[in-house]
Parts: sequence; structure tokens; C-alpha cells
Amino acid sequence: DGLLADLGHIATRSNVAAHVDADLLPISHALRELLGRDGARDCALRGGDDYELCFTAAADQRDALHYLAESLDVPLTRIGRITEGQGVHVDGEAADGGYQHFA
Repeated sequence: DGLLADLGHIATRSNVAAHVDADLLPISHALRELLGRDGARDCALRGGDDYELCFTAAADQRDALHYLAESLDVPLTRIGRITEGQGVHVDGEAADGGYQHFA
């Protein structure tokens, strides 16, 4: 629940590391105005109200995904990459978090 938590599940189960570039996150202008740059990023990374789908795909599928997205008029945003390793990293720093339902 939240990008970091869900991406963490993907990385853990796939035994890989996920690297996110926070500048690439699709954040609305309204949220940036309301919370400021850092607050909006934190909300996008850790908030429990997901508004985008997160998925991974092999680099050699990039052109096919862009074609599919254009043909369906569905925006796709590449926010990072998957590498060997473990954990989730945002802007080069280890990161975790997300909404905890029962905390």
C-alpha cells in the first residue's frame, strides 16, 4: 500500500533491487501546490491511496509497451529501474515505508 511498499514486495519476491528516481514520479500540480515538493513526493512514495499501477518489464519490451500505451491512450511513466541486489532505493538512498493498515 503505497509505491514503496508495493515495489518492496515485488523486489523481495523477485530477489532484485528497485531504484526509483523521485523526479520522475507522476505527481499532480495540485498536490505539489498543497503539500510542496517534498510533501508531495512523500505522499506519492508512501501514501496508501494508490492512483497508478506499478509494474516491471524487461528493457527489450520498452518499445512494445510505448506502442501499446499510445494505441490505448494510456500514459506510462518510467520511474526507475530494476537491478541485481536487494531492497528499494529512492534517489540512491535505501528506502522503505508505506501505509500500515493495522499499525
